[in-house]
Amino acid sequence: MYKDIIKEHWKEGILYAVDSRKECLGMYRWIKENVVGQEGLKETDIWMMFTKDDNSNEQIEAESKLNLYKQNPEILLSKKIVIIPHPRLFSDIPGYFLVYNDKLKDLPIFDGDFKALMTRNDLRQWILIDETPQFFKPLNKFPGWLPLTMKDCDCDEKGIRDTYNKNIKGFEFDPFKNIDTKLSRIKRDVALKMFPNLIPDWLQKQQNSYSIQFYPKDLVQDGMNTHLYLAEGAGDILFSGQKRFELIDVECKYKSKLELKSFPFGLDRKKLPGNLEKQNFLNTLKGIIDQESQKVLIVIWKDFKGDCGLDDSEGANESKWRDEVQSELLKKGVSQDKFYITYYGASDSKSTNEYRDCGSIVCCGKWMLPASSTDKLNSGYNGHCDANDYNLYQYVQLVCRIGLRDHTGETYRMYYSEDFHDKYGHFSLGERLCEYINNNKLVPSINASDWKGKIKSIRNGKRVIDDIKLLLLDGKLKEEMLLSDSNESIEYNLRELSGIIPKSKRPRKDDYDLLVKILKELNINLGIN
Repeated sequence: MYKDIIKEHWKEGILYAVDSRKECLGMYRWIKENVVGQEGLKETDIWMMFTKDDNSNEQIEAESKLNLYKQNPEILLSKKIVIIPHPRLFSDIPGYFLVYNDKLKDLPIFDGDFKALMTRNDLRQWILIDETPQFFKPLNKFPGWLPLTMKDCDCDEKGIRDTYNKNIKGFEFDPFKNIDTKLSRIKRDVALKMFPNLIPDWLQKQQNSYSIQFYPKDLVQDGMNTHLYLAEGAGDILFSGQKRFELIDVECKYKSKLELKSFPFGLDRKKLPGNLEKQNFLNTLKGIIDQESQKVLIVIWKDFKGDCGLDDSEGANESKWRDEVQSELLKKGVSQDKFYITYYGASDSKSTNEYRDCGSIVCCGKWMLPASSTDKLNSGYNGHCDANDYNLYQYVQLVCRIGLRDHTGETYRMYYSEDFHDKYGHFSLGERLCEYINNNKLVPSINASDWKGKIKSIRNGKRVIDDIKLLLLDGKLKEEMLLSDSNESIEYNLRELSGIIPKSKRPRKDDYDLLVKILKELNINLGIN
């Protein structure tokens, strides 16, 4: 779909943001081969940039363009097609990626008003985001003392800038001391312009640190003057029931089928295995590979600090587990042509096609993501995906790295270790995964009548179960409100609420902050006056 849009609409301005360098390069090459030269599109009209990870000519060129952009971000305003890894879209000034106007010399300093930005009449008409961005790097980060230095100044742009210039600028502790590029200076000016709206709230929170953070949800505004597409094959798992993104689905995602098989497993991620356990595991892997006619994709854990005395600080993409298993299989005479090996959470576990010649996948060891991962997703998209659905999504992405998406009609196998926690709410992983792949059916992670299960699936939800029981007894809150995703509101005055849910002798609104937050996750607004 995206290639058709680019081919037909490049004159209107295109932003293509994707998960990895490899995907950037793939689209860049395709455009050069299939679109450049048509009706005047030149290679110089395309701007692809990222930090290189090898010394190929294309990657050197991409990093060179990144450095040019940092010194002159306005260079993007006249480019017909901009190609970037999508983490940059939310960690830099978004206007430079979104505005397409070759008559502009530069943009005014952004004040955080996405409504004004997204309703401009000179936006790129096609914002194409491939895969779901889930890594959100802040535009700026600040130490906890920063708001305190500004609490006594006039909280307007001039007062804050004067205070910054007098008390902070140029000192060793200046959070903006590294301003060696035009882009970094603009980031500083954006922060100072946004401070009047942020400092009062920060002073109330009194945290150890603060940040300015942009999210995909910020791009979706009423009256927006562009087409925004987010391509996500399993988007119905992540965004089902939310109101901000309109889902477009297909009747049948996969013509091929998935079959699950368990295998014995004696390893523990937190313990170095004994030789017997290790050899039994390796022999099992060898047996699986030997019986498969096509290549096998093996997935093992990634190292993390403290695991088995291992430290992953040397590199974000390292796995000694992966390296050792590969080495040991080769020693046992298994041909490298018969298998690939990666680790859970690797970039190639989500956004690559390089394993499509595999007929099966072997998942070694249980893999459950922390609740904080789901929280970040929901923060970024204003959604309410629960942890069970998020883990299902990760496994769908993982098994789809193999030939399943080739729609051959064949049956592909997923081998999973017997230690895996095979329960997602009231349904097993196998049931949910197979129903989704084989029948395009998203089985709910909790029973439709189980409001407690729904709340428990939210981080810290267990802590408010008793409070919600009391609200249900009072009558303003209804069970159907907890189970539906419609927008609902209930109101209490503080004295009334403290009589129903007593918290302290002198009740305060913030006694109920967690309750308000959890209900908000369920699209229920609890007003306290």
